[in-house]
Amino acid sequence: MAETIGDEICSDRPIYVRVACSGKYKPDNLWYVIEEKPCNRCDDTEGLLCYSDSDYIRRISVPDSDVRHTSFAVLGSHIYLIGGDIDTTMKNEDKENIGYKHFELGQNPEWVLGGGKLRSAQFGAAAVGRDGFIYSVGYNQYRLSPDTGILKQLPQFPVPAFLIRRERNYAPYQSRLLALTKSTLFIYVTVSRNAPNLMLSYDLGTGKWDEGYDNISGTWSAGVVLYDDRYLFAFGTQNPMSLPATMSMKPVQKVVPGIYVFDIQQRKWLPEPVKGLPTDGITLPEVYETHDYENEADMDMYEAGPGYTPYLFQVGKENDHKLALLWDTERPNPESGLPQCLLYWSKFVLSPITIGTATVDPHFYVSSLSNGFTVLDEGTYRLLNCAAGM
Repeated sequence: MAETIGDEICSDRPIYVRVACSGKYKPDNLWYVIEEKPCNRCDDTEGLLCYSDSDYIRRISVPDSDVRHTSFAVLGSHIYLIGGDIDTTMKNEDKENIGYKHFELGQNPEWVLGGGKLRSAQFGAAAVGRDGFIYSVGYNQYRLSPDTGILKQLPQFPVPAFLIRRERNYAPYQSRLLALTKSTLFIYVTVSRNAPNLMLSYDLGTGKWDEGYDNISGTWSAGVVLYDDRYLFAFGTQNPMSLPATMSMKPVQKVVPGIYVFDIQQRKWLPEPVKGLPTDGITLPEVYETHDYENEADMDMYEAGPGYTPYLFQVGKENDHKLALLWDTERPNPESGLPQCLLYWSKFVLSPITIGTATVDPHFYVSSLSNGFTVLDEGTYRLLNCAAGM
């Protein structure tokens, strides 16, 4: 659905950004939106931070929400926060768990609670399926019906016996959304800092989990599935088939962020990232090298990693291949010393260089459309969630 700004129609879906905030007079989080500029002008300057040649980012008015460990989705004019808990330690009370909260942009004066109380944290993105349900993942996986408000837990994903912690009655490890096709939910499960992630899929029709995939390394965005549900494109911090970037390696390994491609039919990741996105610290984060540990004790003291969370969205119409990526860093404000988020985004069109065959892998490249960069408000220190409007 196209978004309307003033009297103009914008073809790009807006990207909503929720950021953690600290400071004496700050709310727990601030909200922003990245929108396409109508006719390359910006008449509405309320909350405006900056703009690029074709987009602008502005702060939007959303009631403060102190819910933590929650997933995030946007459907129409409604923002959904699913699962998680509200920290009430300052009130000497137990945590208050929630099912979900939703807020209608421009309508509701406050968040509306629904779905009961789930004692299960959720992480990262949620996905709106073509069946109209919202799928959320975390320690457990859920399906939310926006029409009825019913939140249903999906069958527990299989966890290898050696990973199960007996004191817990649910999966002991975080799962994150990797992609949602017409019929399949893909997730990955983080095991430990120095081990690859488990990759699994869930058949929405049969209700069965499939764990027959290679493990993957790195931190990943929820992906975009294109070409008749054949290829999954995801923005990751490193090649998924390389060793985890926190492991001791001799010689050291180059960690290359990028958009990598999973062939759903062949059940394999393509070896090279999508071409055309420079790792220049603006479009994509820069390449870095892993640490060469002198001894095993160093592993407890050294925490490698890029220090950002990758996001990828389809911002064009359902059948086109216009995508946007987003990532963040953080630095202290030079005057106050408070943290301050730096936000980077790029938009581009994805195309195949070569078409895959039974024996030859396809190759993909992007044609850049625009990119932007901004410093968010003082006191912002971490992106909590991002989602594209529907």
